[in-house]
Amino acid sequence: MGEVVIMSHNVNGLSTPQRRAKVMKMVKDYKVGILLLQECHKRKDHTPLFNDRIWGELKEKKNQLEAFEERNIINKYLYVKSYSQSWNIKSMKRMAYYLKKKKEKTWIKRLKDENGKEQEEQSKIREIMAKYYKNLYKEERVMQGNLNIREKIAEEDRELLNQPITQEETIRAIKGLKGGKSPGPDGFPAEYYKAFMEELAPHLTELFNEIYTKQKVPLTWKVSEIITIPKKGRDLTQPGSYRPISLCNQDYKIFTKILAKRLETIMPKIIKEDQYGFVKGRKIGDPIKNVVIAMNHANSNKKKMGILKLDVYKAFDKVNHNYLLRLCQQLNMGENFCKTLQQLYSNCKPKIRVNNGRTGEIPILNGTKQGCPLSPTLFVIAIEMLAESIRNSTNWTGYKIEKGGGQKEEIRLNFFADDAMIITSQPLIMVKDIIKKLEEFKNISGLFVNIKKSEILCLNTPPREQLEIRKISGLRLGLKKLKYLGVWIYKNPKSIVKGNYKQKWKVIEKQFKNWEGKTLTRVDRIRALKMFIIPKLTYLFQTLPNTVDRKTLKTWDRRIRKWAVGGKRPRIRDKWLNAKEEEGGWGIPSLEVYHDAFQIQRLLEIQYTKKKWANMEKIINNTKEKEIIFREWSRREEAEFKEPFKGTIKVWKKRKKKLSPGNENKMATIWQINYNNNEIIGRTLRSIESRGKRLVEDLYTIDGDPVEQKEIQNWIGSGNWIQSWAIRQEIFRLREKIREQDSPFEKAIRKCLREEKKVARRICMNKL
Repeated sequence: MGEVVIMSHNVNGLSTPQRRAKVMKMVKDYKVGILLLQECHKRKDHTPLFNDRIWGELKEKKNQLEAFEERNIINKYLYVKSYSQSWNIKSMKRMAYYLKKKKEKTWIKRLKDENGKEQEEQSKIREIMAKYYKNLYKEERVMQGNLNIREKIAEEDRELLNQPITQEETIRAIKGLKGGKSPGPDGFPAEYYKAFMEELAPHLTELFNEIYTKQKVPLTWKVSEIITIPKKGRDLTQPGSYRPISLCNQDYKIFTKILAKRLETIMPKIIKEDQYGFVKGRKIGDPIKNVVIAMNHANSNKKKMGILKLDVYKAFDKVNHNYLLRLCQQLNMGENFCKTLQQLYSNCKPKIRVNNGRTGEIPILNGTKQGCPLSPTLFVIAIEMLAESIRNSTNWTGYKIEKGGGQKEEIRLNFFADDAMIITSQPLIMVKDIIKKLEEFKNISGLFVNIKKSEILCLNTPPREQLEIRKISGLRLGLKKLKYLGVWIYKNPKSIVKGNYKQKWKVIEKQFKNWEGKTLTRVDRIRALKMFIIPKLTYLFQTLPNTVDRKTLKTWDRRIRKWAVGGKRPRIRDKWLNAKEEEGGWGIPSLEVYHDAFQIQRLLEIQYTKKKWANMEKIINNTKEKEIIFREWSRREEAEFKEPFKGTIKVWKKRKKKLSPGNENKMATIWQINYNNNEIIGRTLRSIESRGKRLVEDLYTIDGDPVEQKEIQNWIGSGNWIQSWAIRQEIFRLREKIREQDSPFEKAIRKCLREEKKVARRICMNKL
């Protein structure tokens, strides 16, 4: 047996084909040896002693062969067990790899040179890549001088940004590192820092403070490796069809993560509300809803509208370093931050990894590092100058939604990092003005917007005006749809559901077909649904305001349940198929529940937030000064609502029956008091709302008693004592409701307002 163990160890460290070949050779040698011994044993001219020795060797060889084969069988069994059954425990990455049709292509087979000739030699490919990135990262000349920053960072925020780094910040940053990622040039992965966090944190904190106060950055932080990831749907023979990702050392990432976290609290104060990317509290769905709701209004009212989507060329790679530094200095970000930022971005010379080789050092003279935690925040700060210029233009107006009583909302700009969309009711004037502003911004920042590759969608715009737009800009006309943040925005609002949801469902059906030959258990199928299928549709549920009809949702759910149980008709009630495992169910996700949950979340945002799209919905449907959730809408009122608000109200009515929240509630807005739509009471409530009193519970003391009449008079004016008396009588009537403890539904609303996750889903499933 000793020989078997030694021989089995000899295959360790070899590749799979080498190991397989060596094992086959071992088995063959054993079998040949056994055959030779059998032949010797059959011969009759040997002495009995010799025959006994051969017989002993023969038995030993057979035992060794059996032991070796048994060992191989056990190894294969353990491999299969770890490869498949371990999915049910933790190995989701392995399962994802198994289910994907093919591994992402990262090997570059050929590239076109400057003359358009395809090159396949590895040295030539590296040369083409090096030349392309040297040109991409070369320094762009920009105008120097004052940037005319209007709003600067407050002194307390500047002090917060520049104060010494604490050990708690270091530990929090280490905990936030993502595992399973490629390490930087030093080879230390995130798992190393997490495993030895307690030992490393004090030393790292000391190092970071030395760097932050003396602005001396380690040379290892200036060394990195850039890998290229192919962009989907691009010509992979072009060097520009690959996204450069910097592999930085983990200690660099921890340091920049701390700075990014500090900026997180400052960003909402210096970045206006129409920039939704990488600012805390702002969601990717908000700019999409802005556009869809404004387009619905323009179509139904036959109003002129132009939507311009800008194409920013190599956005993250073209920001000028001097411009970025001057911007941070003029924003009053402080000496420690600005000088450290200058050191982080100076004299960086990474190498580009191309297949199995690397290029020479490439000097980085502009751009932000993709892969650095600080990079997205810095880019948003850099592009805010362009947003501010467009925002303050007086030559044209955005698209306005207006109604009587002074209700109005204007939408002009949508930014999500570099994904920019400009909305106006004067497309021709806007395009003329934007061309000038883009040129001015390029001269100060180095960022280039290609207006000819940008796209414009014109609604209710005369053909002559559209032709003039094309003449001065080169923009392509006649578009029926635009792709924005992964969602198709259609000229005809009725096409949004069909063009997005039904096309996505075709992709899902194709995915199911690709998985037909895969061996999957029930648990594997359910997990595959959660990993690959459900996110495709929940992104649309989250970003698009439109509802999907109930029949379609039920059809999709039936198809998902059928696939989850192995392509057969389920013999268990749908309730238990969708119930959680801890409740005795299978845990199959329900698209209908997800859809309704996001619609309820949307309704809560309309009622409780002042987001631009929420204000537009209120003005369009005349609900700006009305309670929305805690009331019964009449059929006549519902008939007057416009889509998509009308569909959202229908979803709420369906789910509301099971919740029974009642029509008198402390979480209702103060407009619940004005149930008769009295104009005098309405003016009074506007004055109260302007003082920050938005909910019914705000009109009571901590003990649950109505506020005194004198305080109400202070809010609305001392001369309005009759109105103050009427308001106090109404809130006095509701005092018992205020004194009650929060119901589960009220607790859920508070959690939604704190932006906790999965709350709307629990409301939808009536599991509060």
